[in-house]
Amino acid sequence: MGPASMTQQELESRLLAVANLLRGPVDPSDFKACIFPLLFYKRISDTWDAEHSAAEAKWGDDLDGDIEADYHRSQPGDREVRQQLRVVLKESGLPPQGEVFDRAYAYIREHY
Repeated sequence: MGPASMTQQELESRLLAVANLLRGPVDPSDFKACIFPLLFYKRISDTWDAEHSAAEAKWGDDLDGDIEADYHRSQPGDREVRQQLRVVLKESGLPPQGEVFDRAYAYIREHY
């Protein structure tokens, strides 16, 4: 029986059988020790992918590690300042990274 002719119930049954094989003998009460970390890592992965896609859409070929770091959630207030500074520099025809960014950002941090 090929995948196209399977019912939803048959598919679920096969997936459960494969999960049981992979999981091995685990007591049902211990599932939380396995499932919660997987859910946590999945959330982190999905969030990182979304943030990476946003950075890539905004910056395209200009995207580098410094710019992308601003899109990942570490220090939200600080991150938004760095993002806006990069936008202003780029719109002004200045490079959004390097010495110009570092000096402007240092000035903002010192005076605001």
